[in-house]
Amino acid sequence: MTEIYRWDFEMDTPLGILTVTGANSYISGIKHDNPDSEFANYNESLASFKSSMKALEKQLSIDPKLNFGDSDFAIKDEWIAVAISVKNQLIEYFLGELQDFQIPFYHFSGSDLENDVWSEMLSIPYGYTTSYKSIAEAISRPKSFRPVGRAVGKNPWSIAIPCHRVIGTNGKLVGYASGLSRKSWLLAHEARVVGS
Repeated sequence: MTEIYRWDFEMDTPLGILTVTGANSYISGIKHDNPDSEFANYNESLASFKSSMKALEKQLSIDPKLNFGDSDFAIKDEWIAVAISVKNQLIEYFLGELQDFQIPFYHFSGSDLENDVWSEMLSIPYGYTTSYKSIAEAISRPKSFRPVGRAVGKNPWSIAIPCHRVIGTNGKLVGYASGLSRKSWLLAHEARVVGS
């Protein structure tokens, strides 16, 4: 039986600190801290936006510092390689240079419905949105859009599994575990990249 070692690292993003958690060579979570934080609308012309993009670019050359609950073992090279890859993919996403993540997700450990919802969200194209109702229909549970909404909210892999692309049937931004101002920013960012 393989021993599971858990680790994490933090990275600064235009939307605040993002924490990436791992288990051996897999990613077990990607979450922004403090969902109540408010962020300005996506605006590339602001000086603060430009400086945050330059700060992101600098992070590409810096390896993440992994934190472990137990430091009495040797850190394996493949764990570092996974952490570096995920950190760089997230940076490239925020820079508008990456649309499809290649992330080794730690097994989907939710309910059957949650696992189906998380898998379905992976099929939402970059720069597009879908509704909770559409996801419910796609996973053959057409009357389960409220449970689907709860499953979307429990997504452990923010951004990489794009729960921010799920909106209300009426087109309104509703529910996002990391906060609606982040959801709005992410959708505007992707719309700009697709439109350019």
